[in-house]
Amino acid sequence: MAARQEFPWPRVLAVLAGLCLLIGWLADSLLVTALAPVFGTVAFVLNRRQPAKGRPGRR
Repeated sequence: MAARQEFPWPRVLAVLAGLCLLIGWLADSLLVTALAPVFGTVAFVLNRRQPAKGRPGRR
């Protein structure tokens, strides 16, 4: 049996942050552009909480 994989939320949020930057720039929307650092920060924090396989992390 294969090990259960967790959903990659940090990667999804990082892509969403990039899309917010692009869409906010194209639509000239400061509100949408301002969401990008929020999503990026959440993705960074979630990524720090889930150590990668093969890399020694905090327990």
